[in-house]
Amino acid sequence: MSQLHVVFGAGQIGLPLAKHLLAAGHRVRQVTRSGTAAEGAEAFVADLSDPEQAIAATAGADVVYQVINAPYTKWATLLEPLQRGALAGVKAAGARFVVLDNLYSYGVPDGPIRPDSPMTPCSKKGAIRKRLHELLTGPEASGVQVAIARASDFVGPDVTEAIFSGDSLRSFAGGGRIPLPGNADLPRGYSYGPDVVEGLAALGADPEAEGVFMLPTVNTTSNELLSAVTQASGVAGKTLGMPRWLLKSVGLLVPMARELEEMAYQWEVPYTVDCSVMEQRYSIRPTPLSEIAQAIVASARPSRAAA
Repeated sequence: MSQLHVVFGAGQIGLPLAKHLLAAGHRVRQVTRSGTAAEGAEAFVADLSDPEQAIAATAGADVVYQVINAPYTKWATLLEPLQRGALAGVKAAGARFVVLDNLYSYGVPDGPIRPDSPMTPCSKKGAIRKRLHELLTGPEASGVQVAIARASDFVGPDVTEAIFSGDSLRSFAGGGRIPLPGNADLPRGYSYGPDVVEGLAALGADPEAEGVFMLPTVNTTSNELLSAVTQASGVAGKTLGMPRWLLKSVGLLVPMARELEEMAYQWEVPYTVDCSVMEQRYSIRPTPLSEIAQAIVASARPSRAAA
């Protein structure tokens, strides 16, 4: 009998994850406040910040995936209630818990970021992420098998919320301008959306998966990423530098820019990821940069032809 895999969220990772799990033969329940779900998945409407709704949403689950995020400007008020509610649901179901997370809790890294790297956050958002980690590994999560899957900045055709979103890279591939934060020649890790989905699914399929894992991440530079897109498209896009001082100035009027300025340190130091544990355990390697670029360019072609 197939297992029931419950996916919290239906955004840039939630929808492709649900499709991946369905293709693997699982029953999938997709939980959102809007009722959005992948074709073939059971749509379940719930607000996960309400533990009772979360418990109803996870009834009968074997594995639960937490891939919900919140708007940058609302992390301080939304993330912890969402995680507490989700945890209550997972505990009630007796399910395994796979949680997507980022790297903010590590602060300024000293070398490639590993699962056992010390958490020394240097930002408000990093401190929030550290508290969520402590929630998932503390007394409140007692008895729950939790696998925390961490990714760097997302990149890929279906990515909607990232510095290098699919739309921004498609524009760049057509000769448009793209924002370029910090020092674009510093080493930096980028996590390709389909690799993130494959890694999460691998953790969900592994009955022994527990602890922290670094999802497949290609270590490159921002300029190398853009150069690969240019080579794949044959068109040279333009860049718009975004130094910290500019973000700080714009942030006086634009809240989102103010939130980004807090995280600007990530583009001012080498920021790479050691995902060797994921590679060795599940034989999942990061997609090569050239293939990522080709996928981004290919995703733009239908819209160009239609135009």
